[in-house]
Amino acid sequence: MVEIIKDVAGHIQEIVRCEIRLAGTDLKEEATRGLAAAKLLIAGAVIGILGLAYLLLSAVWALALVWPPWAAALAVGGVVSIVAAILLATGAGKWK
Repeated sequence: MVEIIKDVAGHIQEIVRCEIRLAGTDLKEEATRGLAAAKLLIAGAVIGILGLAYLLLSAVWALALVWPPWAAALAVGGVVSIVAAILLATGAGKWK
């Protein structure tokens, strides 16, 4: 009877060790997938910001055809600043 209890305890210890190893492997795989997704999201965000910058630059150039270049840049910069202020105020209001 004692031998059976020792055998069962040994098997339980081995099962726990295997479960811990499996959990570590699962966590490592999930972290690897998360890192790959984060890299793609960051790359997409950077490219999106660059695209937005070029769109704003083209708006300045288009307005510069009818206004002085400094006025075109000031107008586009002002509109972008107003949009940014609205977004920041809305986000800060929802943060609270």
